[in-house]
Amino acid sequence: MAKKHWLTTVVLVGAVCLHLSTGIAKTQSEPMQKPKFPAILSKPLNPAPGDDDIRKLQITRYNTLLAYTAKLYRSGADTAYFIPFSRRLIRVGLELHRSPKEKIEFLAPWVRIAQALHAKVAMRPIQQQQAEPEWREYALEIEIELLRAKKAAKSQK
Repeated sequence: MAKKHWLTTVVLVGAVCLHLSTGIAKTQSEPMQKPKFPAILSKPLNPAPGDDDIRKLQITRYNTLLAYTAKLYRSGADTAYFIPFSRRLIRVGLELHRSPKEKIEFLAPWVRIAQALHAKVAMRPIQQQQAEPEWREYALEIEIELLRAKKAAKSQK
């Protein structure tokens, strides 16, 4: 009787291992679809005729960060590079977009970018997910800013 249970256990473990190994091989062999390049990373800002020198410098700073962040996005840079630069870009962008409506329009694409990048990292094998919590925090941080802008827009009505 004990031999029968032992044999059943070996067969079940073997079946599970086979199932897992074919699933892992299948996911590793399937190419990861590259997300469409976000339009917001291709839209530098231009100074308006009445802008003062401070605003012009802020726009220059924004455009510099935008170019570098776009380069990092295209290269598939890891968390250590992309998140700090994009955070600075978003902070400068929020300074330049003053009204709640402008902030909402600015932040909405960033929420989608952050969520897509977080989802991409979360799909990696567990050994490669060290940065997953940081990507999740990054996505939540931007969503919070978007909700703040929406709340401010409602209170202005």
